Amino acid sequence: MAMDKDGNSNRVELQRNLIRSCRQRGISLQRDSLQSILDFYMAHQEEFETHAHFQKQVMLTLAKLSIDGAVLHLNAVEEMLEKLRYDVISRVNENQEHKSTGNPYRVAVARKSNISALQVIDTMTVPTLAFEVDRELPSLIPFQYSRSPFSSSANKKGELWRARYDLLLRRTLRNPGLSIQSTQSSKGRNKKSGSQGEKLSLTKSEALLGTSGIKTIFGLLCSVEEGEWFIEDPFGIVKLDLSVARIQDCGLVQENNFVLAFGEMREDALAFLVHGICHPPLETREESNSNLRNLNVFGGYFENEDYNALLKLEESAISRNSLVFISELHLDNTHATNAFYELLKDVSSDTSQVPEAIVICGNFLSWQFGLKVDDIDTLQALFLKLGIMIGRIPVLARKCTFVLIPGPTDPGLGSILPRAPIPEFLVSGMRKHVTHLVLAPNPARIRLYTHTIVVCRDEMMQKCARHIVPIQSESIESDNEQHSFDVQRHIGCRPSQVEHLPVLEQSQKLVQCILHQSHLSPLPFRASPVLWQHDQALWLYPLPNVLVLADQIQSFAWNYFDCNALNPGSFAIERSYSIYNASSRSTTSHRIQPRQ
Repeated sequence: MAMDKDGNSNRVELQRNLIRSCRQRGISLQRDSLQSILDFYMAHQEEFETHAHFQKQVMLTLAKLSIDGAVLHLNAVEEMLEKLRYDVISRVNENQEHKSTGNPYRVAVARKSNISALQVIDTMTVPTLAFEVDRELPSLIPFQYSRSPFSSSANKKGELWRARYDLLLRRTLRNPGLSIQSTQSSKGRNKKSGSQGEKLSLTKSEALLGTSGIKTIFGLLCSVEEGEWFIEDPFGIVKLDLSVARIQDCGLVQENNFVLAFGEMREDALAFLVHGICHPPLETREESNSNLRNLNVFGGYFENEDYNALLKLEESAISRNSLVFISELHLDNTHATNAFYELLKDVSSDTSQVPEAIVICGNFLSWQFGLKVDDIDTLQALFLKLGIMIGRIPVLARKCTFVLIPGPTDPGLGSILPRAPIPEFLVSGMRKHVTHLVLAPNPARIRLYTHTIVVCRDEMMQKCARHIVPIQSESIESDNEQHSFDVQRHIGCRPSQVEHLPVLEQSQKLVQCILHQSHLSPLPFRASPVLWQHDQALWLYPLPNVLVLADQIQSFAWNYFDCNALNPGSFAIERSYSIYNASSRSTTSHRIQPRQ
């Protein structure tokens, strides 16, 4: 009787945990689906250490399935259980083999085989972060599969902007120096507002008309009319007067950025006179994860209980916890491919410290794909040649994972982000020589142990330079000093982060802009088109451990708010590349020197 009670209690607890885990992923379990899973566990429970171990295996297997919609139907569960049944049989056979050889270490490895050191996540299927109305409780909406990436309705465009606005507004309001409404009157605030100890109050655009005194507004900086600038929020739109405005931080301010603007309505009530403007305040990765209740917004399979196991795995494989990043490897350039072979020999010189993965970003041709009639045959031959080259170094061909990310001129749909992976038929010959080859979309998300890495290959600096809003730098004195006020210092955005760099390089300003906007493409759609229903693939929230902005500009590496931002540079031009070491959480830049 006691055993029956224990079995029933385990079944009830497992049922409750399964429902909760599925809800956290935005999945609903049908009654018959749940019953099938529970029956499977009761029939095979001796093969699992605990019911928590079984639940973890179920979630891992579900993550590998393509679920159509948010409801887990019985046919999908049967497919999942079939895979799980195969894993159980394989594990039993392996354990019997290991017992006969007396090797306990092999058994431990078999049990931990589902914890992967490296995950390359399909960013086209990451869930969307959503918040309950008027509450801070976050949730995940699973990606809904459709027949075509262009089949979304026009409503998706509005939802896209509203989602970005909600995300940044909630993050801004969590700052202790800001609040949503003022409880003070506007009288007496004309001379100097925002002294230390006083909270800044965000004012909605619809509440500005007829008011006086210094106000702070938050919204989308846009150009509705030629040569005129406006701030738009869900409640209205207000025209801006930027004649005395100053940028309150060192980042770039561009069209279609969400900004905080500090100023007052002009006497003619026709425009909002801006004294200072800045990006919304940033928060650390730990703060964001805490606010998200540790939801897996990044995508892929990752359970909170796996964190410690991955840390131990990282410590045990300390010699293989690095990633190599290369951008613009022109396969038709003999000098570039020869230099790449030298790179391969360098990173494999010590066979005990082979990198976990080598990430190669396009463009893979020195010209726009499609300009020549035989471009398909050319790329197939060049990828085959690349595979043969890698095969000459067996330790890399067998142990290292090669990740290919398309560039702006590679096969694909123009310059739209996110971009689909390189077509499989182009690399079929290369796969014969490389054991681990992954075709990733652009941008790509990679999880190395507990580290999150985002890689984006685009000409972002060039695009941003064309859409910078003409605002004076804060180093230039304003003619209206009585209203001068440093918003960034007031809301506590850690000015020490940039004090050691009095004049930031343009690349560092670009990094600041992208991280503060929590988006890889904070630009107008005419400059950087985005697939509306895949906009969540471009979000940078929470901050990743590593952000790779692969561009044609000079290589750089910079740490900002504990995010390692880097650009490996153009390998076709500079012969440069970057290496990220997960143990030291540091990035180093390298260059292949020409032979004498």
